[in-house]
Amino acid sequence: MVPAAPLQQQFPALKSRFPNTPNFEIGWGDKGFYQASDITAGIVLKAVFGLSGSIMHIFAVPNTPRAYFPENQMKQLCLSNTQLEQLNSAIIDSMALSASHDVQALGKGLYGDSEFFAAQGAYHVLNTCNTWTAQRLKRAGFAIQPRFKLSASSVMDAIADLPEHCTSE
Repeated sequence: MVPAAPLQQQFPALKSRFPNTPNFEIGWGDKGFYQASDITAGIVLKAVFGLSGSIMHIFAVPNTPRAYFPENQMKQLCLSNTQLEQLNSAIIDSMALSASHDVQALGKGLYGDSEFFAAQGAYHVLNTCNTWTAQRLKRAGFAIQPRFKLSASSVMDAIADLPEHCTSE
């Protein structure tokens, strides 16, 4: 989850689409797999070999993340202003922007108030959504090695020792 305001300030379409949310949950993945209602062997093979392109999923979290996703494993990371800027920059680098430098909506998202958006990057078996997440964290200044972060648990294990309580800078 990231604060919505910085991305909404940069992209009017996000502010218009999600006007009152404090946080975004952002995911990146294989375009065919992420949007599929029925997962077939063909869809999986296209994802494994990077044949479908990529897509971003943005969900407007209406309240605190832990309240909305009570069953999910989460870890709060404390970011300085510089780290948040670096994280947002890394997220933006994955967006496929329009000629007017705005996000490009591609359709209703998976759940709640969410939407799919055009993205850049090649999803494949060695560059998964979890690798993408680890790459963003590394660009934000966290000591994480993105290579072989193929599962959510591998990312969570890599950040397990980071403090959860923020201290003022």
